[in-house]
Amino acid sequence: MEKKHPTEIIRQALEARGLAGLSYRELHKLLGIRGFSRDTLWRMLSVGDIVRGEFYLELADRLGIDPHELLSAAVYWRMREREERATKEEKTAKKTLLESRPLIVGEALAGTENSLVFSEYDSPEALDPIALSDEEVYAVKIVGDSMEPILKNGAIVIVSKYRPIRNRDYIIVRLKSGHTYVKRVVLNRKQLILESLNPAYPPILVKRSEVDWMHKIVAIRLP
Repeated sequence: MEKKHPTEIIRQALEARGLAGLSYRELHKLLGIRGFSRDTLWRMLSVGDIVRGEFYLELADRLGIDPHELLSAAVYWRMREREERATKEEKTAKKTLLESRPLIVGEALAGTENSLVFSEYDSPEALDPIALSDEEVYAVKIVGDSMEPILKNGAIVIVSKYRPIRNRDYIIVRLKSGHTYVKRVVLNRKQLILESLNPAYPPILVKRSEVDWMHKIVAIRLP
């Protein structure tokens, strides 16, 4: 059985206490939760935004709601929203792969000192993935052998600009120096370790402050 949304639980508690008719200004003043702005209250009750856990604990205390029920509902719906976003991006990536002309914006050289070479693949205004504001994903052709056997020379990878990057994901990262790498990333607090799959290429250590942008590889089309 699907859990109630935390907003629904809070609305039912407000109705049970005769507070449903109050304005957001009045309700915000009545609740008096430190750091909990009126705008946050509005987004939570009107749009269904998931707020921080400490706010739910304060709301549970003030409205007589079981804190476990409210927090577990918030966790459930936050995870569901993330899964829905991930599914949407995967569908977009698959659609891009199936189209007759995938959006290939360049070639990425898979080596230690490499760069993302943009060429004749697309129109001039789309030669940089950052400029593709209307696209969630773009495609890049791999040139080189540092990421074999997974990312082979000639493979087309579909890259998401917005999908969260997790430890040991395959990524394309551009540094402020202008170098661009196709690697597997190990995330540390102050630095990144850019790993190759081919043992002939040593890992590269990069400070987070040196990163211009980093995008996640979400699909591969082998050559």
